[in-house]
Formats: sequence, C-alpha cells, structure tokens
Amino acid sequence: PNLIDKMKSDFLARFATLTQSSARVLFVPTEETYRAAEALREYASLNGILYKEHDIIHGWREFKPGQPPPAMGDGVTDFLQAALCIDDVMAGYKKRWENGIFVMHYPHFLLRGADSNYAIIQLLKQYARSFAGSKQRLVMLVPSSFTPPTEIAHEIAICELTLPSREELTEQLHRLIDDTGKAARVPWLKDERLVGSVVSAGSGLTETEFRLSGGRAIISNRATWPVTPFADFLKVVMDAKIEAVKRSEVLTVMQPVDIKNVGGLERLKRRLVRWSKLFSEEAKADGLRAPKGMSLIGPPGTGKTLIAQAASCLLNIPLIRVDISAVFNSLVGESEARLREACAKLLAMRPCIAFVDEV
Repeated sequence: PNLIDKMKSDFLARFATLTQSSARVLFVPTEETYRAAEALREYASLNGILYKEHDIIHGWREFKPGQPPPAMGDGVTDFLQAALCIDDVMAGYKKRWENGIFVMHYPHFLLRGADSNYAIIQLLKQYARSFAGSKQRLVMLVPSSFTPPTEIAHEIAICELTLPSREELTEQLHRLIDDTGKAARVPWLKDERLVGSVVSAGSGLTETEFRLSGGRAIISNRATWPVTPFADFLKVVMDAKIEAVKRSEVLTVMQPVDIKNVGGLERLKRRLVRWSKLFSEEAKADGLRAPKGMSLIGPPGTGKTLIAQAASCLLNIPLIRVDISAVFNSLVGESEARLREACAKLLAMRPCIAFVDEV
C-alpha cells in the first residue's frame, strides 16, 4: 500500500492486486505502451524485482535500476521463441527466469482472427496456469481496441492503463513550459483556474498527445511567447483535443450554443437555467445534488441537439457527442472494444456532457 501511495498510480494498484491474487499473465490495453512500461519498470525497481522487456527490434533486454536502457538485446525477436525463454521450455525448464516482470510489446498481431498463432495461444494458456504458483509475471502491451482470442479470454487478466489524470497533465504542462526557460514570464501560469482550464482542454488526451499539443501551442504563438494571450494558447490545445476525439470514430466534440439562440422550448430552457445553478461551488457547499442527466425525446428537428449545446454553454463544459451507430462493427469483439475506448475517453474528459445521440 505504501508503494502504491508513493507511485500515485491506479494502474500499478490494479497490477499489484491482480498479480498478488495469482493473475500472473496479463494484457494491458493502451495507446501509451511506453508509459505503461516505464511504470512497470519503476515498480520492479522499487521492489527489487528482475525486469525484462521484449520488442521486435531488440529481443529481450534487462533493465537495471540506476542504469541507462541497454542498447542491445539478446536478438530473439520471434515472439514465440522469446516467450518460451521465460520458462526455458525448450531446455527442460532448467534456467527459467524467477521472480520477475517480463513485458512484451505488441503481441496482438499474432493473436487476432485468421492470423492467430495457436502455439502462442497454447503457451499463454500454460503460463496462465503454471505462473499462478510462481513469482513470474508476463505482461503483454496491446492496443486499447484489442480483443483477446476466445481460447484465452477467460484465463488472462486485463489491467487497463487509464488516460493521464489531471494531476499528471498539470505536472506535464509545468514541465513543458519550464523547458522553454521562460516560465517565470508566462502570466497565466500562476493562476490555478487558468491552468485548470488548459488541463480540462487536454483531458482525454494521452500523455504524448497533451505534450505535443502544448508544444504546438508554444510554436504556433512563437511571435508572442511567453506573453501569449491565454485564449490563443488554450485554443491550440482545444483544437488538438478535437482532432484526437475525432480519431475515435465514435466521439465528436460539439460547439456550445448560447441558450438565447434557442427558439421556443421556454419551460425546458428555464429548467436548464435553474439546474445550472446546482453546479456552482455554493450549491456544492450547501450539499445540493446536481442532476446527472436528462432524456430528450422527440422527432427530428425539434431542438434536441440544440438544447444539448445550450446546456454545454450554460455549464461551460465540453459537449461530447456519442455516435451509437458508429460503435457497432461486424467483427466479433470490435463493438465492445470501441465502446470501452469511448467510455475511457469520456471518463478522462470529466467534467463533460456526454450527448448520446439516436439511441
């Protein structure tokens, strides 16, 4: 528990819980494989555990605490042969790697559809059972859209790496601006409210996407940096978020609309204005509960979408459209994977309004 507090990582807390409960072979669905690997590397270092990492370029590399990453690996780039090395299967289990974390990048190419390698599937089934009584841990880093083969879906645990928290994004933002050497001259950097606005604009992005969006905001405003108007910096970060959300194919960032531009629907507009006050700090201090959502029912063209946009403007939080029709796919498991990814992004973008259209 002290380690988890120190690491401040829900991911490592889940990893520790799963591995301590005999789940020693895990899939980690993520678009940030290097962030996951770094977290596991630090976990192994703090616990004095052997840590090895495999990729198709280097083969297996052993990372040691306080030393730079090894430039060379063992050259075993074939995934099956590399996985067999962990337990020394081909040599009678004589030189198996004990008490370690063994991370493998991108095995999903060999574990999907017609391309599935059944020798690998059989080996993973064996490891899921045999590692349960050992201190060996096999972690496979896969895309967030990955769906495990049916043969091993119920035998291998899933440990998701969530998108960066607000605290992580805040730290990333300060580090990025500090690196310019002009942080002291950025007028809005000391205003927690404005920093929070940048972090809110970046919530839902990966660590790399957020860093690149901040870098792009600095470069595109180089003529005025470091006294760039806050609105100009924020717009670039927000544009990056809109691009990232579009790539999900399920979510879309919608523009807010002033409630004054909504014609008719007077009773509903009055209710929205009244509800918006329940989201204030004063209402929270008085213990008043804000509504969690509403259902808008009616034929096309009656203002349902416009009302959602007006609610976004009133509350000053993003409106994210969830396209239910885009969730469904003909491939088995693809629809569930898309929905999981969309929900993960929505959770990371809190506070926001999720506009579930055409249910």
